[in-house]
Amino acid sequence: MRTSKLVVASNGKRFIVGFIVLCIAAVLLMLALPSVPSDASTPTRHSSDEVGESSTIEVPAGAPEIATIEGKITVPPYRLNGTHFEVVRNLSTTPVEWYGSAAMDAEGFIVFPPGVDKVFIEVGTNDEPELGPLLRLHPNAALIGFEPQPGVFTDMLKKFPTKQRLVTFPAAITPSEGFVPMFVSAHKGCSSLLSMNDRARHFAKKEGKRAPRKSGVIQLRTLEYCASIDQQINVPSFPLRTVLSKIPPQISIDLLMIDAQGFDIVVASTIGSAGSRAKFVVLECQDLDPGHLLFLVQGAPSCHQQKQCFEASMPHRLEYCWDNAPKVREYNCLYRRPDVSIDDLPKGVKIVSQPRPIHYPTTIQYKCPKFDTQ
Repeated sequence: MRTSKLVVASNGKRFIVGFIVLCIAAVLLMLALPSVPSDASTPTRHSSDEVGESSTIEVPAGAPEIATIEGKITVPPYRLNGTHFEVVRNLSTTPVEWYGSAAMDAEGFIVFPPGVDKVFIEVGTNDEPELGPLLRLHPNAALIGFEPQPGVFTDMLKKFPTKQRLVTFPAAITPSEGFVPMFVSAHKGCSSLLSMNDRARHFAKKEGKRAPRKSGVIQLRTLEYCASIDQQINVPSFPLRTVLSKIPPQISIDLLMIDAQGFDIVVASTIGSAGSRAKFVVLECQDLDPGHLLFLVQGAPSCHQQKQCFEASMPHRLEYCWDNAPKVREYNCLYRRPDVSIDDLPKGVKIVSQPRPIHYPTTIQYKCPKFDTQ
């Protein structure tokens, strides 16, 4: 029995010594690794810059057409290069890469394929334009799309089935030309030129922990990701009139859809004189009291405020709205030019709910952007 006890004691000492050695090794390994922020699971926050101003960027040596705006060095976001309208693609290369987005004729108008007599325009296509399927139903139509996120833009080009009737621009729409900061959301469909709303993110994170149903958890998790900033990038931008003015006068603009995540009314304000040619305009908005915590981005107008701004400057009038993201009361709202019948709405426009009225009229003033309709 005594011998047995001695063996057990010896083995116990060896175990303790081995355990201590392992602990020391683990500590040394941890010290050798780079430190990780304690809040690493939370996306990095960025302060918002004033949209519409050119951002300071590092321009590679030999970049073409260098310009200085208010002491900030920029590269113009587009140029007319012979027979093409080109948009900057990559600022990190020398020389700068340009993307030939649209062929131009001798008069400076976009050249569309034979048989095309109308266009649909979508600002904020994401990786799958909502108006893309309409081209199958309208063989005489083309789509003009804008998507500023580089990777998303590339994915959209890969997926789009009828590329011969697609004219795309890897750019955002703003009142002035240059480069602007874009807040890339953790949910790619929620990125915006306006900063995400921290209040919405905190609310979703808190409520998600005590939601009784899995469906509620999923919805709140989506809201949390949507209102979280993943990174901030600089993207090329210019007014919508820059492209709309290059659509030949004989081409009908049947539908303009804007999905700019809270920035829609500013995008619409850059429409120029060609805006009156659009038969229908769809704007995204949230039907909430101004300042409500469920706004996905900071500084966005409510549906009622956006309606006031748009109808004060454009001939179009609100026809109806429908659900886009009902849990946060996000609508798509259709505006119709008075001389156009609602029966002329292009076949195939996806209306996913019954018409929704705007429930939250407000007397709170919103500073409408100045519309350039000249």
